[in-house]
Amino acid sequence: MKSNENDYFKGLKVGDYVRWREMNPYDDEGTPIVERHGLIVSFRMINEFARPFIYVNVMENKSGRVMPVLVHKLEKLETN
Repeated sequence: MKSNENDYFKGLKVGDYVRWREMNPYDDEGTPIVERHGLIVSFRMINEFARPFIYVNVMENKSGRVMPVLVHKLEKLETN
């Protein structure tokens, strides 16, 4: 990412409301997929491996925690 693209990447920008799904291996009810919602706080590129990974720091609604999520897992949600 270039320095002027820190707040915008692939149609997503800081402040967008998004959702993503994660595996929950500790679920006893037989549904190991958890859907989460939150706001994009920032973008981060990790360039330590053979190819760079783009992470989005998202503040989750329920917990208020900021967590890194791979950009390809996110789906932008429309809000009023």
